[in-house]
Amino acid sequence: MPLSTSSSNAAAARPGGPGGPGGLTRGTWLLFALTALLLTGVELVSNYGFNHISAIQRRTVRDIGEARRLRSAPPGQPATALFAGNSLMLHGIDVERLQSGVSAEMRPTFLPVESTYYHDFYYGLENLLRHGMRPQYVILCLGPTFMVSTQIRGEYSAHYLFDAQGIVEYVRETHTHPTEASSLLFAHFSAFYGGRKEMRSYLLTRLIPGFFEMIKRLTYRHGIVPNDAELSRDFEVRLRALRDLCARYGARFIYVIMPSRQAGEDATLEAGIRTGVPVLLPVRNFSLPKDYYIDEFHLNEKGAAVFSDALAGCLSRLVRSGHASPTACDGRNAAAVGGTDTSRIP
Repeated sequence: MPLSTSSSNAAAARPGGPGGPGGLTRGTWLLFALTALLLTGVELVSNYGFNHISAIQRRTVRDIGEARRLRSAPPGQPATALFAGNSLMLHGIDVERLQSGVSAEMRPTFLPVESTYYHDFYYGLENLLRHGMRPQYVILCLGPTFMVSTQIRGEYSAHYLFDAQGIVEYVRETHTHPTEASSLLFAHFSAFYGGRKEMRSYLLTRLIPGFFEMIKRLTYRHGIVPNDAELSRDFEVRLRALRDLCARYGARFIYVIMPSRQAGEDATLEAGIRTGVPVLLPVRNFSLPKDYYIDEFHLNEKGAAVFSDALAGCLSRLVRSGHASPTACDGRNAAAVGGTDTSRIP
């Protein structure tokens, strides 16, 4: 009997015995290895696979890379200029027309990122500038409600636009809830977590063509625009912040009001005068007929041609004048100041 008990205890205590610590450790390490392999595979697919199959994602990553490589032009050459904006810029600017119209003064590079707002671009630009981007001009093209919004594009911006320092600064500035803050930080280091919503959207679009266009039409509402006093105050703060950010790295900041059928342009122009930031209104909002728009927000090809010609003229005059006036292009008085006279548009 004692021999049987001793033998049983010895087997239980043996490191490699059934149920012993050795067996548990091997199983745990195997689980860790499989999990690490799975996560690595998911990250590789997210980093390379999604970029390969999605044209929008591929374009965004390419444009961010081109912006990162921007440097000042040599003396005597047209200045380098980064045009950043959301889908309003993507649809509202005819790239070839604008490049042709400002070829003597600027060499534009474009960075359109859909569904983005002021904070996306402030911290995105800060990241690019902090890591070596050096354009001579930074030109932000947004509508008024996007400029004063407190939203960001969540985890996507945290991964593709912000750096870790920018996320910390954003969290402090906006008093972001700790749960959301940890989500942003995790997304910054994980391509899958940062882009999972876009992957889901891509799959839904492939499975149900036109799904998101239908949702947009059903749920569309104009943004709520604060009164002029609140708008002007918010714009002053944000225009100064962007002006000072760009100035720290030797760039001049210009803000372009994109046609978006939104109010707020008067307060924006007044904020430009008070801050000394060039605020350009090439075409007054609501002045273009509805058949110049794809939907309630975005210009179509015909609208983009009109706007791009007007913007090119505004920028050329602004550069040639030595930035003498912060309102070098005011579409409210097109004939006098040089914006597009929309009364002549058929």
